[in-house]
Amino acid sequence: MKVEKGKVISVYYNMYLDSFEGEMVEAAEKTNPHVFLYDNGEMLQSFEKEIEGKTKGDTFKFELKAANAFGEYDPEAVMELPKDSFSVNGKFDSEVIFEGNMVPMKDQDGKVYEATILGVSDKTVRIDFNHPLAGEDLFIEGGIDEVREATADELAHGHKHDHADGEGCGCGCH
Repeated sequence: MKVEKGKVISVYYNMYLDSFEGEMVEAAEKTNPHVFLYDNGEMLQSFEKEIEGKTKGDTFKFELKAANAFGEYDPEAVMELPKDSFSVNGKFDSEVIFEGNMVPMKDQDGKVYEATILGVSDKTVRIDFNHPLAGEDLFIEGGIDEVREATADELAHGHKHDHADGEGCGCGCH
């Protein structure tokens, strides 16, 4: 069975920066592979394109340029926001808002973004809305552990379920 739309894929991989000998930034072990519904937006589209057509037991090794991975680093995505906008009951939330922490932020339309706190001053909080791997070329190697047909429920819900009957998937869609 081939990796294609309508299939649930199990992959194991290592993801590196700079080269295949560079810093490992993500991994899915063969003993605990990453399982996903192909072509549902969970994985990078460029990653999926690289494994498309492969079958169980096939291996892969490829590079994704930054533009095709998490995008180029955008200096415009770094913002200074008023410190008082991070107050809870009139008090600055220093347990959540501190340099280096990643926090979910909502825009005026309610869309949630992950942001990294770059610094906190007396009056402002400096935040980076770029993905932590923006601007980075990724080097990925691994293999296909399993390919199976997605169930009707998985296709309807747009993600894989932990159980064939969809019970207990934790998605709240039942």
